[in-house]
Amino acid sequence: MKLCRLASLACGFVLQVHATAGVVVSSDGQWRLLADEAGRSLLLQDALGMQHARWDWPAVAALNPHPTPHQPVQLLNHPVRQSFLAMFGGTRQIYEISYNPKAEPLFDGLVHDYRLGEGLARPGFLGLRQIKLDAPLDDFWPDPGSPHVVGLARWASGSPEIHVINLDIRRVRTAYPVPIGTTGLTWQRSANSSTPVLRWQADDDHLGCLSLLNWVAVACGDAF
Repeated sequence: MKLCRLASLACGFVLQVHATAGVVVSSDGQWRLLADEAGRSLLLQDALGMQHARWDWPAVAALNPHPTPHQPVQLLNHPVRQSFLAMFGGTRQIYEISYNPKAEPLFDGLVHDYRLGEGLARPGFLGLRQIKLDAPLDDFWPDPGSPHVVGLARWASGSPEIHVINLDIRRVRTAYPVPIGTTGLTWQRSANSSTPVLRWQADDDHLGCLSLLNWVAVACGDAF
């Protein structure tokens, strides 16, 4: 079994996390990622329940001007990337664990280091990669048709924004403002594959749509 601490990857800021029954299963059914009951560790298991890796999270305060300590860990499966995504509430990182046996090696430097083959490589398969965020995200959602995740950054630039993060380049591709006071969003992807649209709805019932082709705001029309 592999045991590593995220502090050794220089990613260690985490709020208090309350108990969660979080578990997510890979698209092929061969792997599952769990958060333990204390919310302090991630556990990677195979389909038979055998543990293959564990990552422990350091118990230190998040560098977040408006902490939300009651947010649980969020675990998602990204079918296009064949990977798990994990994020603790209030933190400025997403963590990705690939279950693709052909995943490319991981480099802990900058993206250009990876492209040039610089730095020390780690195995990509079942390896953990850190994606630093401009601001903590709430309610994040993986686009099943592209290497993106979308989330609500409530404290970005003093007002809430929707952030679209490209997981390949590991940074925000689009930031779209939403009404002040928005604290939660729900997401719905249109069934029209030729002009896919993501509709978001704020908790005050404010609606908006983003094109999944170029991530710009569009009219919702009759896509739903």
